[in-house]
Amino acid sequence: MSQAGIIQTNATIGATTYTTMAGNAAPVAGVLTIVGSNGINTIGAGGTVTINGIVQKVKVTLTSAQIKTLKATPITIIPAQGANTIIVPVMYTAKFIYAGTNQFTNGNDIQLLYTPFYGVLPVFTAGQIHLAVSQYTINSYNIAHTVYNAGRIDNVDFIVRNVGPAEFAGNAADDNTIIIEVLYYVSTLT
Repeated sequence: MSQAGIIQTNATIGATTYTTMAGNAAPVAGVLTIVGSNGINTIGAGGTVTINGIVQKVKVTLTSAQIKTLKATPITIIPAQGANTIIVPVMYTAKFIYAGTNQFTNGNDIQLLYTPFYGVLPVFTAGQIHLAVSQYTINSYNIAHTVYNAGRIDNVDFIVRNVGPAEFAGNAADDNTIIIEVLYYVSTLT
């Protein structure tokens, strides 16, 4: 009996959920066949699967305490993927959730970037975070003609950070949060 379906794997580590959308699967006589766009390799009968070039999704929820320390302690959104790899962001969405108690003060822009601070993607400005209203940011990231020296963005973490001169303060109730979702793929250049 053959049943086809979509493969989607989810792994949650701490507050981060990783989702991989890998295409269609149809088992035939005990063998799992994966049909995807590119970059899917299966190795041996043990079922090891390596996925490169497939669009993946990561979702992170930042607590008020994490937001208040983003300058000194950036949060890794996507960890480095190994030698000769580059994380390529395709699109991201973010939601600042104002819980209705009190606002953030101080702080500055929150941005997504490669460590140590290349390839800046604005998430929220200080003006947005300081408001007493929830906000969305939706962005398709166009990286056409972006040039980086070798070693700057290969095998590095993709992080979120407060790039302003001071940490965020305020929100004494510690109930405001930010949810960030990034669609990305991993490019292997060997």
